[in-house]
Amino acid sequence: MERFITDNISFLEEVKEAVIMLAQEKETEAKLRLEQKRIEKLLDIEKKAVKDEIDRTIRDRQQAIISSYDKEIAVAKEKLKRLQIKREEAKNIGIKERVKEETSELLEERRVLESKLQTIPKQNSLPKYCTSFLFHSLFFPQTVIEWIVAVVFVVGILAVLPYVIYLLLPQNNQLILAGLYSGISLLFFTIYVIITSKVKIKYMQCLKEIVAIRGYIRSNKKKVKVITHAIQKDKDETNYNLGSYNYDIAKVEVDIESIAKKKQEALSKFEVVTKKVITDEIRDANEERVGTIKEQLEEVKSHLEEVEEKVAQMSMYMASHYEGYLGKELLSKDRIDAIIHILQNENVDTITEAISIYHNQKI
Repeated sequence: MERFITDNISFLEEVKEAVIMLAQEKETEAKLRLEQKRIEKLLDIEKKAVKDEIDRTIRDRQQAIISSYDKEIAVAKEKLKRLQIKREEAKNIGIKERVKEETSELLEERRVLESKLQTIPKQNSLPKYCTSFLFHSLFFPQTVIEWIVAVVFVVGILAVLPYVIYLLLPQNNQLILAGLYSGISLLFFTIYVIITSKVKIKYMQCLKEIVAIRGYIRSNKKKVKVITHAIQKDKDETNYNLGSYNYDIAKVEVDIESIAKKKQEALSKFEVVTKKVITDEIRDANEERVGTIKEQLEEVKSHLEEVEEKVAQMSMYMASHYEGYLGKELLSKDRIDAIIHILQNENVDTITEAISIYHNQKI
C-alpha cells in the first residue's frame, strides 16, 4: 500500500539527497581503502628496508670479525710454512751429512775401484772399446740391463738392419732380402768371432778383472743405496739438531689454535650479544619514521571504520525508508531526477504512477 505523501517532489528530493550522501560516503570509503593499501604497502617497504639494513649490517660486522681473525691465522700459517720449510731443509742437510758419514768407507772403496777400472786398461794396452758398456753387454753380460741391451743389439743388427736396407734399395725382391739377412748375419758373427779370438781370449784375464771390479762397484752402489734409503726412512730425528725448529713450530701451532679459539668466542659473543644490540640500534634509529607511518595507518583505519559504519547505517536507513517505495533499482540520482521530471511535466498525482511511466518510457 503506497504511503501518503503530501509533497512527492520534496520526498524525492529528500531521497536524492540521501542517495548523493551515500554515494559520497561510499566514494570516501573507496578512497580510504586505497589509502590504507598504499600506507600498508609503504609500511611493508619500510619494514623490509629496516630488516635489510639489519641483515646487511649484521652480515658485514660478522664478516669483518671473520676476516680480521682469518688474516691473523693466514699470517701465522705462512710463518708456520716457512718454519717447516727451514726445518725440512735443515733435516735434509743433516740426512746428507749422515749419509756421507755412514757411507764414507764405501765411497772411498768405490773411488779406489773406479780408479783401478781406469788404470787396468792402460796398463794392459786394452783397446778403448773394451771398456764400453756395449762391449761388456755383448761379451760379459752380468745384469738384466746388460742382457736386454745385448738382445736388442743383436736383434737390431740381424733382423731390423737388413730389412731397413732392403726398403731403401731401388729394386726389391725376396732374393735380395735373403741375401741381406745372410750377408749381415755372416758379417756380424765373423766380427764377433774375430773380437772373441783376437781380443776376448787375448785379454781374458784383464777383462775378467774388469768384470769383477764392475761387479764390486755395482755391489758398492747397492750398499750405499740401502744405507741412504734406511737413513731417509729413519723416524729418529734426534741427530739433526731440529730442537729449535720444533719449538718454534709448536709455538706457532699453539698461536693458530689460540686465534681460532678467540675467533669462535668472538663469533659466539656476536651471535648472543652484538647481533641484538645492532638490531635494537637500527630499529631505534628508524622507529620515528616507521611509527609515523603506523600512526597514519591507524588514523586511516579508524576513519575507514567510521565511514564503513556510516555507510552501513545509511544503507539500512534507505532500505527501510526508501526502497519500499521506489525499489532498490531506482535509488540513483539520475533516475530520481527522471521521476521528478515526470511528476512536474506529466498529469500524474503519485510517485507510483510516475514510476510506471518511467518504466514504460524505458521499454
